[in-house]
Amino acid sequence: MVTTARAQGLNLPVPTDVVETPGEGVADTRDGDAIAVGGEGFLAARTGIAAWDMKSQEPGAVLVAGVVDGRPACWLVMADCLRVGIGDLLAGQHHHGIPRIVLATGDRHAVEMSVSQGLPLDAVHADLTPDQMVLRMLSERKNGPVMMVGDGLNDAPALATAGVGVVMGARSAAASAEAAYVVLLVDRLDRLLPALVDARGASRSKASSPGSACRS
Repeated sequence: MVTTARAQGLNLPVPTDVVETPGEGVADTRDGDAIAVGGEGFLAARTGIAAWDMKSQEPGAVLVAGVVDGRPACWLVMADCLRVGIGDLLAGQHHHGIPRIVLATGDRHAVEMSVSQGLPLDAVHADLTPDQMVLRMLSERKNGPVMMVGDGLNDAPALATAGVGVVMGARSAAASAEAAYVVLLVDRLDRLLPALVDARGASRSKASSPGSACRS
């Protein structure tokens, strides 16, 4: 969007008074105008408009809007698509002994139900703030060691909380990469399964090698 705006010769001053509400939106004051960009609930609190016009929104898409001085100014409709091979990846993880796979996201529940339909998931948790994502990681510990895969800035606290945090390094935010234990250097989630298989093979090899047992 920035590239498109600059190509059209638009002036893009650098924000100086940005206030971010993690997982909800951002607000700023520019030339005396109060500007906010975010989700429906975030902007409803600033405009008093309880319901936004969703007629142009496709199933599974998410609406992001901007307001200036409490008046709607722009609409962005974004839709997620599955990464290639994600179904095979999840099935392969189950096959290699990972008993529980959960989708936890800050996106709306309707979006995730549309995107995840048909995937071998054990649970879907949507509409999560970064704090709620951390609580979800802590809650999942009762089921065993937790590995989380993420790439966004909002994922950083949960990546640090998980037993093993894995981040998609090619496009991930720097904070997420710093919080993770493992960084995939290519933007391909299907590289995760071979890494898991190799790690388990290395662990078994080490456990069976002479002198690897611990004694009191």
